[in-house]
Amino acid sequence: MVEAGERDYYRFAGQAGDIVTISMTGLERFADTYLELYGPDGILLATDDDGGEGLAALIDGFRLPTDGTYRIVARAFSGERGPYELTLEGGD
Repeated sequence: MVEAGERDYYRFAGQAGDIVTISMTGLERFADTYLELYGPDGILLATDDDGGEGLAALIDGFRLPTDGTYRIVARAFSGERGPYELTLEGGD
């Protein structure tokens, strides 16, 4: 559950060329979600606010540029808070 102003962090291992899709959907009254994807070097690679259905965040079909551990930051776009579902799909 994300509280207003808070961020949740997730990590995953990836290889150069892997294509990943990350989605974040707010549950209950929590609707407006926001995603950030950082590379192994800490550089911001992708963001999304409303790329999914409704106000859901979606980073769709992103090709990883290098091998390493990537970081996903999940948060609310505005001052909302609440539970959410986060999914990571991918591979080569």
